[in-house]
Amino acid sequence: MKKNNRKGFTLIELLAVIIVLALILVFAIPAVLDTSSRAQKKTFTTYARKVLTLAQEYVEARKLDGASGKMAFDNVSESTDFSLGTNDTEYKVCVEYNPTAAVGEQYKLYMKNNTFYVAGATDANLKQSSAALSLDDSHRTTTPKKNTTNNTCSFS
Repeated sequence: MKKNNRKGFTLIELLAVIIVLALILVFAIPAVLDTSSRAQKKTFTTYARKVLTLAQEYVEARKLDGASGKMAFDNVSESTDFSLGTNDTEYKVCVEYNPTAAVGEQYKLYMKNNTFYVAGATDANLKQSSAALSLDDSHRTTTPKKNTTNNTCSFS
């Protein structure tokens, strides 16, 4: 009697393995992509809070010199007034300061990069990652700019 000494897998076994791997990929890829997107949004929000904090520190230091009043900083990352400590030029920023506004509303941030933007966000807004919005068609071609007549910021 002949013994069957074949080594290897049957076609059914190979198909089962392929189906299991396909199912793993179907469920794993969206989860990984979602995690990556959330991390990018969190990074943008963290950077936005850093920008707002630096603007607040700059304004407070200027108050000691007797300067006060409504002011806006355009393209903060390229400003000679204060530095963000980064060479990242993908961020476009404008920070608005209004000392007569309610506490917590005195500083407003207008900022965007290639993926997210915030428009008129305050410090309280930026504590929530939902403050950063995905870049839409209406903001894709705009840049936060300082209005020199009234020292405010907007997207234009």
